[in-house]
Amino acid sequence: MSFIESEILKKSGKTYDLCENYIVGKDYMDRAVKAVRMHGDISFSQGGSAYDPFYCIQHYGIIPEGIMPAPGTPQGDSLNNFNEFFAVMGPYVNGIAKSDSKKLTPAWKKGLQGIIDAYLGEAPEKFKYEGKEYTPATFAQSLGLNWETTDDHGMHLFGVAKDQNGKKYYMVKNSWGEYGDYKGIWYMTPAYIAYKTIDFTVNKNAIPKDIRKKLGI
Repeated sequence: MSFIESEILKKSGKTYDLCENYIVGKDYMDRAVKAVRMHGDISFSQGGSAYDPFYCIQHYGIIPEGIMPAPGTPQGDSLNNFNEFFAVMGPYVNGIAKSDSKKLTPAWKKGLQGIIDAYLGEAPEKFKYEGKEYTPATFAQSLGLNWETTDDHGMHLFGVAKDQNGKKYYMVKNSWGEYGDYKGIWYMTPAYIAYKTIDFTVNKNAIPKDIRKKLGI
């Protein structure tokens, strides 16, 4: 999400704070539906991937932060408690997925939506932002987003720094809040990044022209 916000800023000059909880709610619901459809033969577990925001924006749109409750506030906290959230949601979904029932009613989805809404807040069908009315889909369209990517834990590399000896580090923004000595910013060596990275997302213009030509982009 941080990467997407930076891309919008780079393209339009506008700063947006997009709602992560909206993505979380849509993503877990679709993953639950798939787990039930496959009778529990695929994993329904805590966590996500870098692809999730792109998938959800494409299928459900997006909303700005502030339309849904701030993270953690439905639980009386300042951050989402995903451990408790999944301790409630996981057994619910797995119980339905492994049920002996030959036919399921739509009620289980309503029950799951109730759990999601209780922990994340209810996602709006329409909302007003800066004097205009949007749906999540029309708001996403107004941002001019169009991206594809793959998976795993995502971190945003946004800058380069050097220490007092001139050693190079990448400045990395993580999603764990103001954690660590630098309040959520991590400094990683190029060697560490190369060792740990399994996939990455960049603006297509960062790809060398000859490679873009071969890819047809």
